[in-house]
Order: sequence, then structure tokens, then C-alpha cells
Amino acid sequence: MRCRIVGAPVQDGAGRMGCEMGPSALRTAGLVSVLAELGHQVEDWGTVEKAEGRAVVHGNLALKALPEISAWTAAIAETAYAASREAMPIFLGG
Repeated sequence: MRCRIVGAPVQDGAGRMGCEMGPSALRTAGLVSVLAELGHQVEDWGTVEKAEGRAVVHGNLALKALPEISAWTAAIAETAYAASREAMPIFLGG
């Protein structure tokens, strides 16, 4: 299977620090090599960059970092669409 690795280091809205290190940790641990050893064609597409934020207002005060999460969602969706063309995208988060 043809796989495309994409980092999505989303820290915004998380209750603990360190989520942005997840994609790097998985790469350092050898995920790409292991997938290749299993017979997959692997392309590393790098890391998604957060899109430009926009003002988002919601009445639910429990929502954290809504403008930032909205921006991340837009960037990840765009990348998922492109990466899924003729391959299986695998997103690495924290």
C-alpha cells in the first residue's frame, strides 16, 4: 500500500503540554522504516502548518482555543484531501 505520513502537531486546546512533539517522536522511533519493512511504499509529507485563524465565537465556554482549532481543522482537511489522492494518508498527532 502507498502511504503518506503527515505530521499534525496540534497543541492548541490541549490540557497538557507536549502534544506538538508527537509527530517527531513517532518519526524518530522509526515509523517510516517499519512501514517500509512491512512492504508499504512510504512518503513523508512533512508537517501541516496551521492555517490563518479567523474569529470564531461560540456560546459554549468549555470550548478551548476555538479559532486555533478551526484553523488547524481547515489545514488538516486540505492536506488530507491532497494526500489521499492515490495513497493512504496517515496523520501523526500528539
